[in-house]
Formats: sequence, C-alpha cells, structure tokens
Amino acid sequence: MANKEIILAIDDDPAVLQFMKVVCHHAAYEFHGADSGANGLELLKQLKPTAILLDVNMPEMDGLETLNQIKSEFPKLSAPIIFLSAKTDLATISEATSWGSTYLLKPINPERLLAKIEAVIHDNRAKKVLS
Repeated sequence: MANKEIILAIDDDPAVLQFMKVVCHHAAYEFHGADSGANGLELLKQLKPTAILLDVNMPEMDGLETLNQIKSEFPKLSAPIIFLSAKTDLATISEATSWGSTYLLKPINPERLLAKIEAVIHDNRAKKVLS
C-alpha cells in the first residue's frame, strides 16, 4: 500500500517495542522501531514517519534530548510526537509537552495507544490542510 501510515517508535525496552509493533501492525500501520535515540535518528534519515512514539527515559540520549536532535537535524519533519513514560512528575510532563507533543503514561493499553496515534495523525492532517 503506497499511502500506508508509518509509525516510528523509539524505546530502549524491547518488550515495549514489540508491544507497539503488534498494536501498529494490527491497525495496518507500517512500523519501524529503534532501541535508542541515536538509532531513531538514523532511521529518520530513511523514513518519513506519520507519527513518532518516543520514550522519555532512555540511557545515553533520553527522549527529550532525542526530540531536540530531531528538531535540529530534521527541521521540516512535521510528524507529531507522542511521548511515552512512566514518569508522572509535572516537570517532565511539562517539558515534553512544551514542544507541542502528546504525553501518554505507561503502562499503555492497546486501545488507548491506537486512539492517541489516530488522534495526532488526524490533527496533523487538519493543520496541514488549514495552512
């Protein structure tokens, strides 16, 4: 399918990546996973994702630093970002959402994840049409 929606997930937990892969494939999304921020940045050189799922708490380069690098290296990328984290502190949530990103708390159930992916894709399309 030429117009298949592409989801890029960046998370250091292999079980979480597998969960997101199953959920995305079940919803007919094309899924690509990266186990670190650096590997996610490498995939972005090859992909034009429709949405990005990004873990906040990762070793070496956390999700917030990964987002800074994405904005710096791919300034024209318009894919919405969904941050995923078990962190509930207001400072982390505020920093993550200050970029216009969405924040989902782990653990995440499949229905909630799909609903959020569909919502950000829909909102992003609407913004493009209006601009």
